Amino acid sequence: GSDGKYTSKSTLAFNAINCLDYPMVSDPAGMRAEEQRLEQDSPTFGYFFAYGGVNCADWPYKNLRTPAPVEYRGGSPVVVVGTTGDPATPVDWAASLRKQLGNASLLTWKGEGHTAYGRANSCLEDAVDGYLVSGKVPADNTVC
Repeated sequence: GSDGKYTSKSTLAFNAINCLDYPMVSDPAGMRAEEQRLEQDSPTFGYFFAYGGVNCADWPYKNLRTPAPVEYRGGSPVVVVGTTGDPATPVDWAASLRKQLGNASLLTWKGEGHTAYGRANSCLEDAVDGYLVSGKVPADNTVC
């Protein structure tokens, strides 16, 4: 915010989620080795990503799981929303999740930035609202 303080606690939540959801390299020697490996793949950004585990080095809880396919056993359809220009959660991940869920519909926004709902166009907003309010599932692979 304008007062120099965070407007939400999302950064704290982000750290908690990442430290618990992903196996992180968090020891100094491991991070240096990760840096060398990543810099071969990405000379510009490798260094930056190599030290992501530093936030988890002293995290008081251990990682609870390794990433695995999602198993959905519910009967209600799910709507998965993806954004074509999302740098944090690529639209390919949304498509993969939709496949894993089985009983799901993929709704894609042709836009930039992280997330879509609340900042996309009326096509997407109306489709999500229709699902949340009346249970109307948009046609699979709808692009807005």
